[in-house]
Amino acid sequence: MKKLKPLQILKSYGATQLSLIKDLDQGHYLVEKKIIVSIEVQKKLFANEIHIHQQLDHRYIIKFIRQVGEDAFLMEYAPNGSIEDLLKRNPREFLSRRQVQQLLMSIDYLHNLGYVHNDIKTSNILLDNEKRIKLSDFAFAGKIGETFFEDFPDYFMVGTDKYRPIMKKKSKINCVQNDLYSIGIVLFRAFSNDGNLESPDVALIEDETIRYIVQNCLNEKFKSASEILDVLNSSK
Repeated sequence: MKKLKPLQILKSYGATQLSLIKDLDQGHYLVEKKIIVSIEVQKKLFANEIHIHQQLDHRYIIKFIRQVGEDAFLMEYAPNGSIEDLLKRNPREFLSRRQVQQLLMSIDYLHNLGYVHNDIKTSNILLDNEKRIKLSDFAFAGKIGETFFEDFPDYFMVGTDKYRPIMKKKSKINCVQNDLYSIGIVLFRAFSNDGNLESPDVALIEDETIRYIVQNCLNEKFKSASEILDVLNSSK
């Protein structure tokens, strides 16, 4: 049995809590995610996250370690926080082209497995000790083409407002276009540091290629993450 030492609470939001844990046997730091408010909707989301996250194995996706008890699991720790944290620390520290590639590769991998994320946003994109991208939080992920939890109440919001308008139009159907739109919002936020996500002014983005990608994501012109990656890789 591995010896785990709780160190500190990193974040509490909604019905869940993230805590920093040290594996005393290996000397590694991990993150424990657990339910702190046991409600039926949250239990379903948590079970969904575990089911999907433990299937994923990609260098730019937070590694699922193991489930610990009914309402908690361990995952990789990303010490540099999220892109949202990065922007708050330094509004002019934009992402590198390499980091954008890493994000697109992680999403393309997920789509090729037949899943969409449904909650891609700056706070769910983490940075490891070398500032490599690590996509996280798969509570809202689902099979492409299926309805997200048909038995959930109509008022229940899948994902995060302003990042997921495609799902609004498609009655909670899991679709790739929802993630691609979210990529556009993330890149707009990361390369302009503007908070107006309802009416993004893409002219604020100085990088011409990123500006083109954001515009076409928001206009639903792209069909896949790999298509966006091709545009990025073909530019200087």
